Amino acid sequence: MAFPAQDFAPYLWRQSDAEPGVFVRRGAGGEAFEDFCNRAIYGEQNLFLGVHLKLAKPVDAAVLLRAFRSAWISLRFVIPTLALETKQDAADNTLLVYKVAKDLADVTLWAERTAQLVETSTDLDEIRANACTRTLPDAAGDQTFIYLVPQASTTEYGVLLQTHHTPFDGGATKIVMTRFLEILSTYIDNEALAQKHVSSLSWGKETDNLLPAYTKVVASTEPLSGPAYDQTLGAIMGGFGHHLPRQHGYKKRGEGLGVSRRIEHKFSKEESERIVASARASGFTVNHIVHAAAYLSALHDNPDVKDDASFFVFGLADCRGRLAPPYNEPLGYPGYCLGISGVAVPLSQVKGEDRKAQLRSIAEVIKVEYAAQKAHPALLGVVAQEVELFLHHVKTGPPPAPWMGPWYAGDGIGERYLHPVYKDAEGKDAITITDYFTSLKQVQPGPYVRSYSWGGSLTISLDFNDAAMPLADCEGILQDIIQSIRTIV
Repeated sequence: MAFPAQDFAPYLWRQSDAEPGVFVRRGAGGEAFEDFCNRAIYGEQNLFLGVHLKLAKPVDAAVLLRAFRSAWISLRFVIPTLALETKQDAADNTLLVYKVAKDLADVTLWAERTAQLVETSTDLDEIRANACTRTLPDAAGDQTFIYLVPQASTTEYGVLLQTHHTPFDGGATKIVMTRFLEILSTYIDNEALAQKHVSSLSWGKETDNLLPAYTKVVASTEPLSGPAYDQTLGAIMGGFGHHLPRQHGYKKRGEGLGVSRRIEHKFSKEESERIVASARASGFTVNHIVHAAAYLSALHDNPDVKDDASFFVFGLADCRGRLAPPYNEPLGYPGYCLGISGVAVPLSQVKGEDRKAQLRSIAEVIKVEYAAQKAHPALLGVVAQEVELFLHHVKTGPPPAPWMGPWYAGDGIGERYLHPVYKDAEGKDAITITDYFTSLKQVQPGPYVRSYSWGGSLTISLDFNDAAMPLADCEGILQDIIQSIRTIV
């Protein structure tokens, strides 16, 4: 099937004709999808990254906050999208809008608004839950915030990044945090150096660093038109059309806007190693197994199955490897770079009577689905047009039913983008990350299941709306997932 030629020109940064000092481009692919979710579903999928830090030397919170804000200012110069505002044009297209900084005083005010000291709690999950009540962008146009959270001693701090999901995907938040901590570690014990660097920045020229949309920097091997492009787009849209109406999720509990909470289970390093080894010995990855366990938990929770039902999620694939150099380097693209295709398992393909057999039968289908996704020649290339087609259908059709889940995201090895150790200006270790988590604001009733590892230890987490899915029920779902994962060992 041939699709209309896609015009990629709107995704290029341009200076606004109406507003001097403002740069704007249209949101591409997932950027537009996230904007729609944020506006239509009360902040759905606003993104969080939390890290726990150990400092080599004690640093008072007030002193650290000064270095913290200086590092945030320095980072904005190289990643200006930290100060982005997401808007819409008259046709409801998503717009990424950057207002050029006037001078250091202007940027300092921005840093004071967006880099905040939080002393009301030491619990990053509690702070995250409270931050979910913030509307993004806020009245000032700010939509990315970073919080410094003192702990029991002056060598221990938490840091929580909160952002509108449009400019950053999960990998990008880790890249942002890594590059932020690289700067902070050199400022942390050297205020003179911090002030020298901050004062040397030429505001107004930071626009040279505005990150291009993926459409501008895809590798030459990634089609943006032609037969391979049309084949990819047709296959993905066909999968959406077939499986979305048949999606099987968790049973409905309630409705309403509750608190978006997060719970987790952290396997020991030893058990994590056994899970990884057992999955590989069976021909699977950890993602295959955890994704299958998430699907199976929905069947256990809601056994009332229609004959043609399917498990289904929008499968998100990190596509930085499909970009041209230098954007394909590990820290080279702190933006939104996800390919999206359906990962579906018809319930008719769930085989066996016991948990272990059913898990493996689901994992076998997921394995094939993942391989098919990876094989799409234009998985990243088509995503702008794919999302435009999908959102047109959503906006012009009847309101979709609430998403009952399960969502699933396999975030992989945390150290891929989030570095564990950061050195000071003299090359000595200054900051160590002892643990981290990734999370999002979940408003839809179905919980969002996530897996990732840090230091070799595997974590499974759930983000959920506690008005639609009570805590006790989510704890039961999480334990069901854990029980299924353990059958692989």
